[in-house]
Amino acid sequence: MKINIIKNNQHPLIVLIIFVCILFVYLPVKDFPFINYDDDEYVYNNSFVLKGLTLKGIIWAFSSFDAANWHPLTWISLMIDREIYKDDAGGFHLTNIFLHILNTILLFLILAKVTKKTLNCAFVAFLFGIHPIHVESVVWISERKDLLSALFMFLCISVYIEYVNKKSFSLYFRSFIYFLCGLMCKPMIITLPILLLFIDYWPLKRFDQKSKKIITNAFVEKIPFFALSLIVSFITIYAQKKSFAIINFPLNVKITNVFFAYCQYLYNIFYPFNLAFFYPFPKYLNISLFVFCIIIIVFISILAILLKSKIKWFFTGWFWYIISLIPVIGIIRAGSLWIADRYTYIPSIGIFIIFSWILSFWIKKRVFSYLIGFSCFFIIIFLSFLTIRQISYWQSSEKLFKRAIQVTKNNFIAHNNLGFVFFHNNKPDSALYNFFKAVNIFPDFSIANYNIGNIYLKQNQPQKALPFLKKAIESDSNYNKAYILTGDVYNYLSNDSLAIYYYQKSMLLDRNYFLPYLKIGTIFYNKNMLDSSILYLKQSIKRNPFSVDAHFLLGCCYLKYNIKDSANHYFFKAVNLDPVSYLLNLSIAKEYFNAGFLNYALYMITRAQRLSSKELETYHIRTNIFLLKNMPDSAFAECKKILKINSNDSLANLVLKKFNKNLMNKINLN
Repeated sequence: MKINIIKNNQHPLIVLIIFVCILFVYLPVKDFPFINYDDDEYVYNNSFVLKGLTLKGIIWAFSSFDAANWHPLTWISLMIDREIYKDDAGGFHLTNIFLHILNTILLFLILAKVTKKTLNCAFVAFLFGIHPIHVESVVWISERKDLLSALFMFLCISVYIEYVNKKSFSLYFRSFIYFLCGLMCKPMIITLPILLLFIDYWPLKRFDQKSKKIITNAFVEKIPFFALSLIVSFITIYAQKKSFAIINFPLNVKITNVFFAYCQYLYNIFYPFNLAFFYPFPKYLNISLFVFCIIIIVFISILAILLKSKIKWFFTGWFWYIISLIPVIGIIRAGSLWIADRYTYIPSIGIFIIFSWILSFWIKKRVFSYLIGFSCFFIIIFLSFLTIRQISYWQSSEKLFKRAIQVTKNNFIAHNNLGFVFFHNNKPDSALYNFFKAVNIFPDFSIANYNIGNIYLKQNQPQKALPFLKKAIESDSNYNKAYILTGDVYNYLSNDSLAIYYYQKSMLLDRNYFLPYLKIGTIFYNKNMLDSSILYLKQSIKRNPFSVDAHFLLGCCYLKYNIKDSANHYFFKAVNLDPVSYLLNLSIAKEYFNAGFLNYALYMITRAQRLSSKELETYHIRTNIFLLKNMPDSAFAECKKILKINSNDSLANLVLKKFNKNLMNKINLN
């Protein structure tokens, strides 16, 4: 990327100030944890990301539609962070912060290069860099895709500007590659070919000559870009359909939402208070407000068109905002959210340009110049304060979700997520309260119904769990986890046939999901139907080679068949997958002990003992093994260790008593 920042001596200073200001505002984020909303799917529960940067991970990234998206470069970026920072969420946050700083600097340099209005562009960059509506995109690790797609978009635009000046194919190709990379981070920028046409109009002013050849070339140049956008659009729709993320709303609801959303985003940009991570759909439609929104959007659009020759920046800025929001404005609805702050990361640039150029116009009127200059400085300081406050709500999942409940109405997602936080903090009553609040707001909310059922099952109340789990399935027939948990309930109730029925339903939804095969294999094992168990357990391992439970149960099956080599293979594979699990080593030792393989049992119980030296059960098993192997001295030594932990241990005292009695008999005989 060739951007000469030396032509204007102000540029390096402005870049430095941008860097320092944004770093100052966002640096506290480095101490923030992961958020219990999407960060699990993107990072800390994602098996491919957790392995760092691997060849298998890269192949998965390009072939996966996880998280209802195709964004391989985003996955790879997170894998690189995992490779560097391991479990430290702060490292992931730092990457986001520096990407945002880089984006802000690029925005300034690109605008300054083509408009030659340094201070205008600096103000736009500061608005972009420190506006509180962008906190979500920067502080939320899962929104790495926003930052990366914007980065490649800015690189694409900068090289495209060079291409327009030099007409070099290599520059054109580089801009195309940057666009492709941006799409592989987040498909939000599929409208970039249209935005490039508006950039052609202003600030590049390619259409000022009114030459048919220039205008035709400008459109023809974009054809490969449009083709790429079309391909990625189809891939994205396929990914979201595959994940059942697309929700069909009536056409009148979609149209209504479009105008409401455009106005609400404008409102949030100019009045950035009461921002939330999730905005639920308004329950009721205010007709007068809807008409007002239509009038606002249509009026400004017509005004921009009428003034396009005189006020080019207004025309480009406004339609940058309108067009860049199209992918997320609700024409194709993915998920249950109404609007999202993160969706403004790129579109807000158009509004910032309009605002900055309007202020610049008033500065030319000398009577207002000092007042406007002071106002700009005050706006930046005030927005920085609001951003610091907004950032503070992301310090923890609990604080984030409570804030959303506080500033929005009927936020069933926030209640559900807050309930999940309480559940993991071992506060089931508080969790249930919030899950029920979510269900009361939205009775067909399958996730909250599932969570209620899950708590009741963990509280050994399966009959209470069933109606909520069945409601979850009724509300979302593709909700795989609900089928699994319903199967678990029937398994708990010893209704094997219904348990298997729901596990098989889960298989039909996702034949690549390992868990239902493991569950059915476990049922057959407990029923001593070993052939069927082996069949399902092997299918489970085929789908998830890292399943410790499946390997352990297969080892148990073969041990019951007395096929020692196969049992050893699966047992030791399980141990290799989870070498520091005390319970796994203990369980394998028990299986060997019960099967009469005392040497293997001794080896495994010794491993377990090393992992947890205070657990009496390991000493008991070792004592029994030594007794069965006719090694009384070793048994005696083991019992002495037991008595150091618990002097009243009955087994140790009994063995020592017999040992001393036998010893006295030997002395008497002599």
